[in-house]
Amino acid sequence: MRGEEFVLDRKPFVPGRGSLIVFDHEGQLLFKRVIAVPGDVIEGRNLQVFVNGKVQDEPYIQHVGPRPIPPQFKSLETFGPVTVPQGKLFVAGDNRDYSLDSRNEHFGLISIGDVRGRPERIVQSVIPGRVGKSLE
Repeated sequence: MRGEEFVLDRKPFVPGRGSLIVFDHEGQLLFKRVIAVPGDVIEGRNLQVFVNGKVQDEPYIQHVGPRPIPPQFKSLETFGPVTVPQGKLFVAGDNRDYSLDSRNEHFGLISIGDVRGRPERIVQSVIPGRVGKSLE
């Protein structure tokens, strides 16, 4: 999250669908949500995510970008299907209209070995009232 700092839990864990994770991507630490795990088939249609053929209930996502989505960003709206191979995760940002993530073929899937931990709580923020908020 831009403009925020958080406490990172570095204890080993197995990220599952819905987990928030911090991972290394091309030398940069990023914060995203796991939306598909090894063996899953994931697809996006009209801003809805389907995992193994079932639409996902994702109450944490935001859609704050302009409509219609510009053609160069159509992969944010419609993508896949993609089968997630062993050792990989499909991740996306909660702000789905502005997130560079696994929906983009140049970003791609991430390696489970690149996961550094999971964020626990916000310790600094430019948004009043977010300090101390637990992250799930």
